[in-house]
Amino acid sequence: LGVRPILGYAPQPLRDELLPVLARGRELASFAMTEPGAGADLGGISALAVADPQGGWRLRGVKRWNGSAWAGVINVFVRLQDPAANLSGLTGFVVRQGAPGLRMGPESLTMGLRGIMQNALYLEDVPVGPRHVLGQLGKGIEPADDALFFARLGTGIVGLGGMQRCAQLMLRYASRRSVATGRLLDNPVTLARFSDLTASITVMEIVVGLITQLLDTGHAVPREVAMLIKIAGSEFLWRAADDLVQLLGGRGYMENNLAPQILRDARVLRIGEGPNESLNAFVGRNVVHTDTLQQFLHTHLGAAKLADQLNATAQQVQDRCAGAHALFADRAAALTWAYALTGEV
Repeated sequence: LGVRPILGYAPQPLRDELLPVLARGRELASFAMTEPGAGADLGGISALAVADPQGGWRLRGVKRWNGSAWAGVINVFVRLQDPAANLSGLTGFVVRQGAPGLRMGPESLTMGLRGIMQNALYLEDVPVGPRHVLGQLGKGIEPADDALFFARLGTGIVGLGGMQRCAQLMLRYASRRSVATGRLLDNPVTLARFSDLTASITVMEIVVGLITQLLDTGHAVPREVAMLIKIAGSEFLWRAADDLVQLLGGRGYMENNLAPQILRDARVLRIGEGPNESLNAFVGRNVVHTDTLQQFLHTHLGAAKLADQLNATAQQVQDRCAGAHALFADRAAALTWAYALTGEV
């Protein structure tokens, strides 16, 4: 989120200035998109870049829930406002820490992720010029989408690592713990949960391996794929973390144990980089109205049968959600519900 927008979209002089510093770790870069009234809904972004007479802009607004907002370099996404107060598209700007008018709010105390500070950012007429623009004016969605693609892919990979850690801790405890039926590891309920967990780990390893190989060889991967990896990794990890706490019993609820930390840290992955509900609905809508994902299944994964099954299931979900026994009478609500269910499928 911090480096990719600069690497791919910043003007060359700014890249020459910042990338060596970031690559050496002398400074960090962060990403400021979310606002108090705009999370996954980018249309709700109200922070502005107000045109000034000198040919630049003044950034005004508030950004919230920014991980590492204290970083030396911040990618800020706002809406352009011309001198006549007309609004245009989203635009990204690179802002240096300490810029005039940039004020960092107090740390937000989060449930988990205690190693990452979350702060509000207050933009109080922060001056920026053409040399700070990411990509093209009004087309800030491009650098944002590019960064979010890899952030979502990375979130799924974090989920995979967390699942493996849960499996390790569960195995360590269950192999030593005796219960009424004998060793906890030999209990059928324990074995069934281990079976589910190891199956989820295997699925994620295979999918992540396939997708990263395609990316490394220069193939285009639809953004829906990164969304699905993010959703699957975060949902599977949440289930694994809950199973870890449950398997450890009373010990799993104790703060001097790793299980509560893993549970708290895992929870944010279902929210961060886009809440899973919004991403499910986005994927479902695209499955219904485009063939991007289906073509990817056909061409790159050799899964023509699965692509056809996905189409048929999406139609069944739509028919059910719009039928006589639909959960929602309003058509727009019924369609949104159908998209969300299709995304889950």
